[in-house]
Amino acid sequence: MSYFIVLPATIMLFAVGLLYLSNKHQLLRVKPLTKKLRPIAYLMLLLAFVLMAAKYAVSASIFIGLMVTMLCVIVLPLMALFLKGNKT
Repeated sequence: MSYFIVLPATIMLFAVGLLYLSNKHQLLRVKPLTKKLRPIAYLMLLLAFVLMAAKYAVSASIFIGLMVTMLCVIVLPLMALFLKGNKT
């Protein structure tokens, strides 16, 4: 398995996780992480796009990166909701 497929997706997952956990509306922690971690998360996303651009065409890496980022943005809040439980 190529590291150019797994490594950028993993980096994107951690970056989106940092963005989610630094948001004031996150559900996994009592207090959100500091907002100083957001630039690190954005740099991690950029690094993942650059790693994918090294393997694929730039247009393909942009679309793949956006798709993986979109899936992470959708899955993380839903996972937090299911882990926390619906308390309504």
